[in-house]
Amino acid sequence: MVRACLLLTAVLFCHPAYGQEGGERWAKRLWKASVAALAAGSAVDIQSSLGKREVNGLLANQQGVFSAQGIGVKLAIAGAAIGTQQYFLHRHPAASGYKTGALINFAVAGTLGGVAVHNYGNRNVQ
Repeated sequence: MVRACLLLTAVLFCHPAYGQEGGERWAKRLWKASVAALAAGSAVDIQSSLGKREVNGLLANQQGVFSAQGIGVKLAIAGAAIGTQQYFLHRHPAASGYKTGALINFAVAGTLGGVAVHNYGNRNVQ
């Protein structure tokens, strides 16, 4: 599965058969899809962490459990990342910027998915 995703990403980013204007539009659509993937990865990570012991003190409440405080921090971090990308891409709209942002977003979404898989293996706090 990982190899297939890497191959698909390589083909999408290395395909030379698009023009300048069409390539920017394609890259912008890819970036928007990566934002959706990042949002989905964040949502799954948050859902898989609820009610479980949290090792990160920034995300844990006083009992050491992931709760509303952690949700707020995770959403703020994801929102700041997307907002920063949106700001820079709006000021400097280039296909290379959209592609770089999409690559970063897909990588973070995949990492969050892996963290969620790990979290589902942990038991809830009683």
